Amino acid sequence: MKLPPYLAHIGRSIFAHYGIISFVLAMSILIYCVYTIQIIMSTPSDETYRQQQQQKNTKTSFDKKTIEQVEQLRTTDDTSPIILPSGRINPFAE
Repeated sequence: MKLPPYLAHIGRSIFAHYGIISFVLAMSILIYCVYTIQIIMSTPSDETYRQQQQQKNTKTSFDKKTIEQVEQLRTTDDTSPIILPSGRINPFAE
């Protein structure tokens, strides 16, 4: 089966300009991708949703044991000697 002359001419033109057509198609896809990424990056984020997630993921209370441990910590002004359990040494002592 032979193609009509106008289809044969179109086929030869596409084959002859295959490199240019491929280049234009690749550049069009690249421009579309860059434009889409630019649009996504320029849209503002949903602050309400982000704050809800941060509040959900942030622990806002301590248990009693942790509070007692924090209260037992020493200040830097306290110069009393540190009493270590038996068998332990202070690696920072000179």
